[in-house]
Amino acid sequence: MGVLAGIRYPQSDSANIGIDMSDSLAMLDPSDVPLLSLIGKSGLTALALKHEWLEDALRPLDTNVVTLGELGGSTDPADDVVITTGHGVYFRINDIVAVVSAAGTELVRVAATPGADTLNLARGYGGSTVLTHTGLPVLKIIGNVNLTDAGQGASRTTTKTGKFNYCQLYEDTVVTTSTTQAIKKWVEQNDLDAQVARALKVAWMQWERALYYGRKVQPTTSVAGAMDGILPVLTTNAYAKSGAYLTEEFVLQAMQDVWNAGGRIDTIVVNAFQKRQLNKFLDSQRMTTRTDRIAGSIVDTYSSDFGTADIVLSRQAPTDTVLLLDRQRIKFGPLTGHPLSAAPVETSTRTKDAIQIIGQYTAEVRNQDAHAKITGLATS
Repeated sequence: MGVLAGIRYPQSDSANIGIDMSDSLAMLDPSDVPLLSLIGKSGLTALALKHEWLEDALRPLDTNVVTLGELGGSTDPADDVVITTGHGVYFRINDIVAVVSAAGTELVRVAATPGADTLNLARGYGGSTVLTHTGLPVLKIIGNVNLTDAGQGASRTTTKTGKFNYCQLYEDTVVTTSTTQAIKKWVEQNDLDAQVARALKVAWMQWERALYYGRKVQPTTSVAGAMDGILPVLTTNAYAKSGAYLTEEFVLQAMQDVWNAGGRIDTIVVNAFQKRQLNKFLDSQRMTTRTDRIAGSIVDTYSSDFGTADIVLSRQAPTDTVLLLDRQRIKFGPLTGHPLSAAPVETSTRTKDAIQIIGQYTAEVRNQDAHAKITGLATS
C-alpha cells in the first residue's frame, strides 16, 4: 500500500495541495541483474524439487605414483607400481608411458595390470635410458602400441558424477485498496501496477544474489528448500587473499589453472571496488583513442593466453570477490510451470486488492573446476 514519508496515508493526508505526479515516482533503481541477464533467466527447466544432472570427464592421461617400487633404480621390470587410487582403469596393456621425475624422463610399456591400481612396467622402452627415479614420479600416457592382427583390448572408462541442486520458492505480496486507487491526489496512476513492477525488480535482484551466495537445503514438509549458488560450489580453483588488493597475477593464475583443467574463462564478474582495481592494473596494457577532453579508464574485456573474458559489473556481486566463470556451464531456470509471475489473490475485504508474486527456481554450476573465485580481497 502506498505510504508517504512520515506515515501519511491517502485517507488521512490533510495537505490541501495535490502533489504533481508523473507516471512514475522519482526513485533510485539499482535493479540491474547482469549475470542473470547474461546466462538467461530460463536456461533450464527443472522437473523435480531435486534437480539432477550428470557430469562426465575426459579420461585423464596423467597419474601419480604412490609406491615407487623398482622405479627407484632396478633395471628389472618395475613390478607392482601403485598409482593414484581409481586411475588403474585408465591404463591398458601396451600403453607407452613417460615416467617423469627429478631424475628425468624414461619411457616404459605397461606389461601387465595385476591389480586395480597396480601396473607392471617394462623399463627402458625403445632404448630409453633406465633412470633411478626419486620422489614420486608422474606417469604420462603418450601412446599405445599393438600388433597388426591384435585382438580387441580391454575397455577404458570415464568417471560420471551425479550432481544435484534443490528448487527454491520465492514469494512476495503487494497490497493496495480501492480507496488508494481512487484517490488521485498523490498516488501513481495505478498504485497496484507500480508496486508489482517494483516488487518484480526486487525479486530478480534477490535471485541474482541467491545465484551468488545461496546454499542448498533439502526441502521437507517442514523445511523450505534452497538452492546452491556459485560461491559454495567452487572449491578447486578457490583463492583466499586475506585482504590483499586485486592484482593481474591473481587473475592470470586463476585463468591458467582453469585452462590446465580443460576449461576456458569467458566472464569475469565483479562489484564496484574490484572493477576499479581491474581498471587500474590494466592501464599499462590499454590502447586508447581518447582525446584530452575525456578522462577516465574503462575495461570491458580482458584478454590473455588462457582466454578472453567479458568483464561484468554487478551491484549484487560480493564486494571482496572476483568470479571467473565459463558462463556456458552455468544455468538458471524455473521448476516446470513455476516461472516468476504475479497473480491476484483473495483478500479479507473487497476494498483490498492483492497480488502475489511467486517463482520457483534452481541453478546448475557444471564442472566446478572450469570456474574460479578470488575471495577475501581488499574493499577500500
